[in-house]
Amino acid sequence: MIKKIIFILLLAVSIICYLILQKNNMPIMENNLNFNKLTDREVVDIKINDQIIKVEVVNTPKSTTLGLSGRDDIGQEGMLFIFPTSENRYFWMKDMKFDIDIVWIEDDQVVEITKNVPKPEENTPDNRLLTYSPNQNINMVLELNKAGAEKYNINPGDVVQLVQ
Repeated sequence: MIKKIIFILLLAVSIICYLILQKNNMPIMENNLNFNKLTDREVVDIKINDQIIKVEVVNTPKSTTLGLSGRDDIGQEGMLFIFPTSENRYFWMKDMKFDIDIVWIEDDQVVEITKNVPKPEENTPDNRLLTYSPNQNINMVLELNKAGAEKYNINPGDVVQLVQ
């Protein structure tokens, strides 16, 4: 009899957890597998909280190195860098023409935000450019226009989802 009650309680807790996750529209399984299926320069919608953000995906060594360098504006609402492995990564603002926010993401979760990263002074030598990195390993980065993290109410702990 006790085993039956424990089984029923575990089943009820499982159903409640499932319903809560569905209600909050959170992924039950890691969404990162879906991000890894995206192609370089593809434009997709991502969801953070209740905000939909249109982003350009970069996921090759060439495109992640180039990033937003040389552009006059961000293009879409953001650029999503997807890396094949989780590592401590360093970003710089080489040839950037506008200020940005950098959202550091590990396994579909925002772990840190570097706000109001300034564009470098024109003709700054590469060895004088500042580098930016999070305090932990990451496998994705979202670059937004300056104050974009505030605009979209993005905070550490938020879940990043691919809208399909």
